[in-house]
Amino acid sequence: EEISQEARRFAVTRYPFPPFVIKFKQDIDEKDVIKNILNHFSAIYKVKIVLAGPRLKNKRELLMFVENRESFSCFFDDDKWPKTIDSLEYEKIRPSHLPAQFSIILRNVPIEKNIDSLLNDIKNDYPNVINAFRLS
Repeated sequence: EEISQEARRFAVTRYPFPPFVIKFKQDIDEKDVIKNILNHFSAIYKVKIVLAGPRLKNKRELLMFVENRESFSCFFDDDKWPKTIDSLEYEKIRPSHLPAQFSIILRNVPIEKNIDSLLNDIKNDYPNVINAFRLS
């Protein structure tokens, strides 16, 4: 059964992407830090990160909201981030959950199937899968 265009559009646009939090030990210049991050992803990975609106909190915590799935995927991958940003050490906090656009629902999974076993089976074919759980 094919997924309708309306369902696809809803899944892609309905849910906002949660922010990534970048914490610094000193006050930062928001524009310089953002420029440095965007340049890093552009130069190293040839990816244009699209921000929906960064926010600076207490001059040390940068909340970065991304606009699309590609930007979210790049930001989510810890290995793609630089060691320092504009020569500053930082801590990156990923969102605690993935948005719905990165979820898949499997139907007709037997109730007796152990969820950890299911996750391992899925990871055999799709190693990037992070988690699995049952819907009530």
